[in-house]
Amino acid sequence: LRKFLPWVEVPGVMTVRYEDLSNPETRNATILGIFEHAGLRCDQPLLERIVSEAVADVSPTFRSGKKDEWKEALSADQIAYIETVHFDFLSRFSYH
Repeated sequence: LRKFLPWVEVPGVMTVRYEDLSNPETRNATILGIFEHAGLRCDQPLLERIVSEAVADVSPTFRSGKKDEWKEALSADQIAYIETVHFDFLSRFSYH
C-alpha cells in the first residue's frame, strides 16, 4: 500500500474513499465532486443512475458492500499486522 501514497501527492489527483461512496450521507456529494474534479457535468438523472448501478449493494465492484465487515472476516492477528505495517496509509486516509 505504501507504493500508492505518493500518488495522492501528485497535483490533479483526487482521493476518493470507499466509505465516502458507500455512505448515503456523503455519496452524492462525493460523486458530484468526482465529476467536478474531472471537469464534467453530472445532472440528477445521471447521478441517480450511478448510485443505483455502481454504488448499490448488488454492484460487482466490491465483495459484499457491508461496512466494517472486515472486523468479522479478519482475525485479531491479521488486523494487528495490517495496522502495524500500513499505519501511514491508514492514518493518511483517516482509517485510525
